[in-house]
This record gives sequence, C-alpha cells and structure tokens, in this order.
Amino acid sequence: MPPDLLVARVDALWLTPIFVDPATARAAAKTTWRSLYVYGTADPSCDETALRHIAAATEGSVLSISGGDHALDVEGDVRASLQALTRMTDAVLALVSAPDGSNNQ
Repeated sequence: MPPDLLVARVDALWLTPIFVDPATARAAAKTTWRSLYVYGTADPSCDETALRHIAAATEGSVLSISGGDHALDVEGDVRASLQALTRMTDAVLALVSAPDGSNNQ
C-alpha cells in the first residue's frame, strides 16, 4: 500500500500533547478521532491524568515514554532516547497497518 494511503487512515497522532492547557484538553476529549497518544513521563507540558482521561473517553491508545521529555528524549541516556523513537515508530506503524485502525499497545 502506498505511504500516502496509510497516512490517510490515521485520524490523529498526538505527539507530546499539551493537555495542561484546559481548553486543549476539553477540545481533545470531545473528538471522535481514532487516536494514538505519545508522551514522555518527564514532560512538564503533559498532564498524564488528563491524557489518560482523554484517551479513555476517545478510546485512544497510549504510549508513555518513561523519563521522556517534551521531545521524547531521556536525559543522559542516548540508548533510552533511541529506544523511545523505535517504540513510537512501532506504535504508529501498528496503528496504520491494522485493518480496523486498532492499536494493541
């Protein structure tokens, strides 16, 4: 399948979403888009509780990067940062290649 067709099947990919902003969090919770949420646990811009609430409300999949910052980098650990990018890439590929769009993270 050509890459442009794969991308057309993804409704929303939320990379390090800024859900500490209440307006953004409220708007995201009202979406019906098929979604994958990727965030770092050390990202001060991400409210993990809000993100998990939004993911549950939208039946989205969540990938958390332990120790990852807003760029998904793990400070002082190049290998963990590279593993984070690999995990994110695998999650995106799983989402776009699933026939129904489900993501079994």
